[in-house]
Amino acid sequence: MEKAERERLATKGEREPTAGVVEQAGKSIETGTTYKTKLLSHGFTEAKFAELVALLASITSLLGSRQGLWGTATGATRSEASLFQALKDHFFRLNLVAPIVIRELKPKGIESNCFSVDKRVRSSTKKLLDHADRTREFVVALDEPLKAYFDGQSALAEHDRLRTALFEANSTQEDAREVSPEKTTDLNVAKGRVLELIDDMNRIGRLAFMDNAEIAGRFNKDILLRARRAHRKAGSSKTSNETGEPVEPQ
Repeated sequence: MEKAERERLATKGEREPTAGVVEQAGKSIETGTTYKTKLLSHGFTEAKFAELVALLASITSLLGSRQGLWGTATGATRSEASLFQALKDHFFRLNLVAPIVIRELKPKGIESNCFSVDKRVRSSTKKLLDHADRTREFVVALDEPLKAYFDGQSALAEHDRLRTALFEANSTQEDAREVSPEKTTDLNVAKGRVLELIDDMNRIGRLAFMDNAEIAGRFNKDILLRARRAHRKAGSSKTSNETGEPVEPQ
């Protein structure tokens, strides 16, 4: 690959959150596999499909990931952004039902709003993880009565599962930021090419299914767009909008 082309792809890939690109590529491979025959008859090629799969494998290898490709549903890996949202949703459910449980049991030292997530916590992975650690003792105390509101399942088990998953995903992202400059460039080049292949597939998919809006709509970058918004929001939270002074990192 020529230097200019490598630089172009690296610049393109650098702009996008890695987790979002990986997740979107996996989903695009799934969609492309489902409608592969129609895609091939409208201009997408076996070579491009194979290249997309190979590049996704390369990216996960560069990240040191032990997860398989998104080739099957069981191999799917949620991004840090989606895990962050899942833990917030967990607190939302707890906050909805906790006042009922606390009013009926009257446990000592537990306030009805103990699971509330304020604005500062909602914008920071580190603060949300800290909140999960702080409130775990309350979930332990209320776990049995909470089962009635969690389909008979343990709220504590879900609490621990989501906390651990988000912590590990966040650690993976931190590790990814520490790779050598050469590996970082290789990663961004691969991401840039993946983005181009996804765009090609989406264009051809919408062309192939012009008469079926429902299927055509599946050829999109919704996952990447959500990850991009979450990534930008997380980045903006690191600096005060008013003073420009750095605040506590995630």
